[in-house]
Amino acid sequence: MKQTFKLIVSFISGIGIGLSILLFILFISKGFSWDNSFAVVKKIEWSTFIIVAVGAFISIIASIFLQIMIHETGHLIFGRLSGYQFVSFRIGKYTLIKENHRFRIKQFAIAGTGGQCLMTLPDHNNDSIPYFWYNIGGCLSNLIISLITLTLWFTIDLPIYVDAFFIIFSIIGIAMAIFNGVPMKLGGIGNDGFTIKEMTKHHESRRYFVNQLRVNAANQEGIRLKDMPNEWIISKEDINFSNAIELSNYNLYASRFIDNKCFDQALPLFRKAYDQRTSIIGLFQKEIACELLFLELIGDNNSDQVKLLYTDELKKYINDFSKWMSSKQRLQMVLALYHEHNYDKAVDIYMSFLSKRELYIHKGEYMSDLDIMKYCLDNYNIKTDTK
Repeated sequence: MKQTFKLIVSFISGIGIGLSILLFILFISKGFSWDNSFAVVKKIEWSTFIIVAVGAFISIIASIFLQIMIHETGHLIFGRLSGYQFVSFRIGKYTLIKENHRFRIKQFAIAGTGGQCLMTLPDHNNDSIPYFWYNIGGCLSNLIISLITLTLWFTIDLPIYVDAFFIIFSIIGIAMAIFNGVPMKLGGIGNDGFTIKEMTKHHESRRYFVNQLRVNAANQEGIRLKDMPNEWIISKEDINFSNAIELSNYNLYASRFIDNKCFDQALPLFRKAYDQRTSIIGLFQKEIACELLFLELIGDNNSDQVKLLYTDELKKYINDFSKWMSSKQRLQMVLALYHEHNYDKAVDIYMSFLSKRELYIHKGEYMSDLDIMKYCLDNYNIKTDTK
C-alpha cells in the first residue's frame, strides 16, 4: 500500500511538474504571453495531460540517474587528478570493482545513498592530504554539465519535449550540486560540503578520512581488519560521536577486537557508542546496534538486552542488507544459535554463506565473518553445556 501511495504521488507530481515546465517553455522560449500559454493549456486533451505526466516522470527518473552518474564520475576524475587510485564505482546497487587486474560488476548497497565512488590514496604526508578536489568534484561536475545543458537550451531551437528534458535535467543537476556542495547534514549524514568543512577545520579528520579509504581498499583486496597496519586504525575512545568521520574510525577500532575474537574488549566500546545513539546518524545507529546485538548474544545473552536491541526495525535492516553485507549473515547465524536455539538452522546459514563467497565485495570482511561463524558453531555446545 505504501509503495502504491508513493507511485500515485509521483504520478500526480509528474503532472504538476510537466505542466509547469510546459508553461515555462511556452512563456520563455516560444514567445507566448501568460494569457496565450494558459489558452494553449486549456485546449490540451486529457490524453495529452497523461503523456506530459508520464514524460515528466520518466525525465525525472532518467535525470536523477544521469546526474548521480555524473556526480560519482566527477569524484573519480577529480580524485585521479589529486593522486587517488580507483577502488570502486557504484550506481544504485551495481558496483564496478577491480579484482585480479580485471573489472567486474557486483552488487552492494548502503542505506541512504544512490551511488558512491571510493578511491584510495597511496602513502602520503599527513600534513598535505589532498581532500578538497576529490570531495568537491561531484558537485562541480553536476554544476558544469547542468550549465552547459542550459546554455544549449537557450541557444538552440529544440523540440518541446527535448526542451522539457533539458530543463528537468538542469534543475536536478543544479539542485544536486547545491544540496551536496553547501555544507549541511541530510538525514543526519554530512554531505560533501560538510565533509570538506570538517576536514578544513580539523586536520586529524583528514587522516581519519584517508585511513578509512585505505581500510576499505584493503578490505576489498581480502585483507582482514586485524591484519591491517596499526597506523590506519587510531586507538582513540574519547571522540565526538556526532562527527561521522571520527565515529567511522571508532567503529573500525572497536570492530578490530571482534575480528581478533576479543569480544570482551569490544563489548564496552559498542555499549558506549550505543549509549550515545541520539547523537549518531541513523545508518551508524543500526550498524552499532547490530554489532552490540552480536556481542550480547555470544556473551551473557541477557534476554532483556537482546529484546531492547532486536527491534522490528533492526530485524528488517538485517534482512534487507544480508545479501550484500557478510556481517549480517554472521548475525543471522548467531541469532539462530543463541536467540532461537536452532543449531540446524545456524548450520544451514553457515553452509549457504560458504557458497556465496564470490558475491561479496569486501573479501576481508567475508573472511573474518566466516572465521567467526565457524568459531561460534564450534564453541556452541561447549558454551551451552557450561550454562
